[in-house]
Amino acid sequence: MTKKIMCWHVDVDELVPEAGSARFVFKSRVQDKDGTVREEDVPIYLPFHVLESIQGVLPKVIQDLRAAGGDHVFKGALEEARARTERVEIITKLDPSSEDPRTLASGGAWPQAYAGMDEILGVSFGEVVPDTGCVLVDFRIRAVEGSGEIAEGSRKGILMAYSVLEDMVRGLPELRDMMIAQGLDKRLLVGAKGPVPAWNEGSHLRGLPHQPFLGSAFGVREIASELAAAVILLEISSIDPRQSGSSSADYLMPYHVLDELIEALPKVMRKMEQKGANRPQLRPH
Repeated sequence: MTKKIMCWHVDVDELVPEAGSARFVFKSRVQDKDGTVREEDVPIYLPFHVLESIQGVLPKVIQDLRAAGGDHVFKGALEEARARTERVEIITKLDPSSEDPRTLASGGAWPQAYAGMDEILGVSFGEVVPDTGCVLVDFRIRAVEGSGEIAEGSRKGILMAYSVLEDMVRGLPELRDMMIAQGLDKRLLVGAKGPVPAWNEGSHLRGLPHQPFLGSAFGVREIASELAAAVILLEISSIDPRQSGSSSADYLMPYHVLDELIEALPKVMRKMEQKGANRPQLRPH
């Protein structure tokens, strides 16, 4: 039996202009001759002319594969591995026959303005990393996938600086007061189907399956009164100096999650202060 390799994600690791090539890392599941399955990062340098040839042939390969019904064959087999690098690590696939989470707890219709927006079901803080001035944060998410399916999972390993937490402590209580004044201190969104980790049950660096990201901004866009939730902006940047730029997304944060986050923040900040992680260190790239 020969060794089998199944690639489930590709990263562009480095451009090497002097060699006319780019270094790709193929995150792969490898089955050895004895049947043992392991995961491995396979680095490969691809010359410019090879990249050009791939670019030319890929559209037809994708088209033919889709026409043959091969655009989903390995989805189940690779789901666990792919989840490690996807935007949301899928933990719980909701049963289509169960309660539709995109209806309100009251049974009302979901507002179209927020149709594609993911929900934050909980926020958990993990390891304090003093040399970065940050703490690891996980967001438990209910996501709308490209296929329209609803899934619950965690976006793990986001480093958030002490200064960002300070801004949250200054701004979020006012948001909570506004929601209370509007009678929005209640649950309108359907609760999580799977378990939501406690505020202090976040990730540790050693257990992360990928390099952490920097949570460079956490802000409030508006209050979604129809959902008793706030629309939160979360901006993520790379900590790798070779990768510049950032990405951002809006999330719905229900009142009860906001309230729990506000209560947890002072405890987390005290822990960071005790470990000397309250000084700015890490910068986005």
